[in-house]
Amino acid sequence: MKIFLCLFALLLAACGSDIRPVTQDHDTFVADIEGIPTDNIIQEDVDSPDPDTLGDEIVIDEDTLIEESVVPDEDEVLSDTHVEGNPTDSIIPTDEDNAEPDSLGDEIVVDEDSAFNDGADNDIVVTPPTRIWNYSTGLENDVLVSAVTDSEGNVYVAGNQAVEGMTFHKFTPEGTRTDWFFKPGDNSRVYAATISGNSIIAVGNIIGTFEGSTGPGYDDFFVVWFTLDGTRIKTKRWGTAVNNHLYDIAVDLDGSIIVIGDTQTSVNPGEYKYDAYAAKISPSGELLWETQWQPQVDSVYARGVAISIGPNGNAFVSGIVGRTSAADAFITLLDSDGNVVSNNIYDSGYEDVVTDNLYTYDILTLGWSQYPQEEGSAQGFLTDHEFPNDIGRDIPVSVVSKGEELLVVGSNYLQNAVLWNIGNWTVPLSDTGGSVGSAIAVFEDNIYVGWSDGALSYVSRWR
Repeated sequence: MKIFLCLFALLLAACGSDIRPVTQDHDTFVADIEGIPTDNIIQEDVDSPDPDTLGDEIVIDEDTLIEESVVPDEDEVLSDTHVEGNPTDSIIPTDEDNAEPDSLGDEIVVDEDSAFNDGADNDIVVTPPTRIWNYSTGLENDVLVSAVTDSEGNVYVAGNQAVEGMTFHKFTPEGTRTDWFFKPGDNSRVYAATISGNSIIAVGNIIGTFEGSTGPGYDDFFVVWFTLDGTRIKTKRWGTAVNNHLYDIAVDLDGSIIVIGDTQTSVNPGEYKYDAYAAKISPSGELLWETQWQPQVDSVYARGVAISIGPNGNAFVSGIVGRTSAADAFITLLDSDGNVVSNNIYDSGYEDVVTDNLYTYDILTLGWSQYPQEEGSAQGFLTDHEFPNDIGRDIPVSVVSKGEELLVVGSNYLQNAVLWNIGNWTVPLSDTGGSVGSAIAVFEDNIYVGWSDGALSYVSRWR
């Protein structure tokens, strides 16, 4: 999950209390391998963009603009900091014996017509989980953006903190914490992380000098590889002469990674004109292809926010696209060579913010529509599903699947961090106003959630 969205969520949660009933139908904003034909989607012709809105072509010379810094010896002691933590020193320890049943809700029976039913004749019993433990990351203002689990059930949570830079926290299933920090340049940020093989890979942007190089632009694309114990393996930095950002990452079917974000099309750093951007990188760090595009022919900017890989290797990129002021949500389908197959737009008439996506049997996009404050401030949406939005001002941030269940973290109308099981139950992560859930991962029957109360950040395990 992405830091700018987390910070925006914390700010938006503090907005006014007026409410607005849910009127928008996001069920039609759905994409699958076959395409996305719906009534309220604007189909764009990718073969005939308006050249005046796309800006001049940007040519990236890989020999001069792409710089890689490789740490050849993984055993070499680096400047990155490793700190061992003990769960007994952490904050708010809990176990399943003293969980408060009132906050977890009653057992819910879902009938066979539920979207989560597997087609069996018997009803599905969906029971809210119990919190096993909840531990602090040990840092103030540590903004968590992404969570991922390995094959042994350990969870890795990435974030950003002013002093330490990029932060990485590894929790064992028992709650033992190991931290490492990485600050490659001034104002550098990590926005997402994933695991491929025995490596954890994080993406973001870098500003300033790193290992003797200033890079090609003001803000550069940045990827860093670590071992699962936190030893830095290598980094990759590239981009254009202006601003470039990576917001999400996914592992392709061949073990390569595909990264997405945006790249500035104007030579003036202060002019807000961006294309959506995607690139494929081999396990060795080689740039295999890159592409940039505008989902709408008359848009001013586009940003890829989330990516999921389909079963045939196609990539689904969800993001935001803007014409003059308000932004719309988009889904772009890229083939395995990075070519744009289709663009599909959802326009609620208000500001639409995309935070995540997920490929299950089709592509689901998560986000919220930001209404004027007097009309309820924000309404969450998850395409093809009815988002709770009991009162309004719900801000969903990240989504994962657990079997046939869809789990979402964010903040609700009470400005509290919340874990939703779509269509089944809701569990509050905190009763502190201004808190927000920002990262989620699953392993077997365990749910790991990263959340913040505005000052400290925590990781909790639920089952």
